[in-house]
Amino acid sequence: MNFSADEIASKHPQASLAAIYAALTYYHDHRAEIDEQMRQGKELAEELRRSYLKARGQSLRRAAAVASCKDASPKPGGKQRSDATPG
Repeated sequence: MNFSADEIASKHPQASLAAIYAALTYYHDHRAEIDEQMRQGKELAEELRRSYLKARGQSLRRAAAVASCKDASPKPGGKQRSDATPG
């Protein structure tokens, strides 16, 4: 995405052309450092996403296990069904 300063200014009218040129100058002077920070940020975001999905999966499995235990237990106040006929 290579935009000219004028294109950036047209998309972001709140920023002055001087501020845009200053930001572009800073970026070009510190490109390797900024690119490394961006790479680390993406790596961290991916790590957090994997961690969240793993925790979410464990949480869902626990909830399913609890739900299946509740389904198997008798309901309070409910009548027990008996297949035996009184004799």
